[in-house]
Amino acid sequence: MRPNNIEHILLVVRNMKNIHYPTLADTVKTILKVKNSHDAEHSENVSKLCVRIGELMSRFNEHEMEMLKWGAFLHDCGKMFLNDTLLNYPRKITAVERRLMETHVVLGRDFVTSLECDPIIIDIVNQIQQSLQGSSVS
Repeated sequence: MRPNNIEHILLVVRNMKNIHYPTLADTVKTILKVKNSHDAEHSENVSKLCVRIGELMSRFNEHEMEMLKWGAFLHDCGKMFLNDTLLNYPRKITAVERRLMETHVVLGRDFVTSLECDPIIIDIVNQIQQSLQGSSVS
């Protein structure tokens, strides 16, 4: 899949009137898989883990659990907008490259906000990368 195809897919998703989260997740997964297969698998694993923790906490209603599932899956969606080379470096990235990588949080938040996703999803995408001390752990 060439970058212009990815841009076309994102344009189509942005023009959807009603968000269908499974379709959005499949689209993000497809793009991430093309850019870096690890990120697609990672998103699925984070979603499953967050849902399991949510179930164990027993304090979320059905809607909140559904948004937790999709928000956790979409937590790295901003990586769709990063350069493939940055996502696939075969070595440890430099401090400058790390700062570039960390921009995926803002890119992801802006993406899900532009789609008018549920506020829970926007919060998850915006905050999941934060450690308890408030620093980025992406």
